[in-house]
Amino acid sequence: MRWLAGALAVVGAVLVPFVPIVSVVMFVCAIAVALFIEVRVDVDAEGVRVRGPIGFPRVHFRRTRIERATMIDVRPMKRGGWGYRGSLVLFRRAAWIVRAGPGLQLDLRDGRTFIVTVDAAGEAARALSGGDDVEPE
Repeated sequence: MRWLAGALAVVGAVLVPFVPIVSVVMFVCAIAVALFIEVRVDVDAEGVRVRGPIGFPRVHFRRTRIERATMIDVRPMKRGGWGYRGSLVLFRRAAWIVRAGPGLQLDLRDGRTFIVTVDAAGEAARALSGGDDVEPE
């Protein structure tokens, strides 16, 4: 994904003298891709905080809002691809996927579901279930 963001920025820079509007679109796309290529997940006594590489975008789930936390195996193509997918407000389901592999699924008390890929998904799920403080990355 870093390569994609970089390629979009380079192509945008090359096109500035020829097609300025396309260049601007390429830069905007490069920024959008860059915001979702990395995710940081923090689990503590308050709950779960998920944020992008510059602190934005971000979501926060208080521990009292989480009914169940489980580790799952995430396959991006089965969930619509990479990036932030879905909407907790509109579809009651959302996922922040940056790669295939272990993920943390949060089943919320209001029936909504949020999934995020994270290396220490098992530790995070145990921390949310057992009350231990863990800070997976």
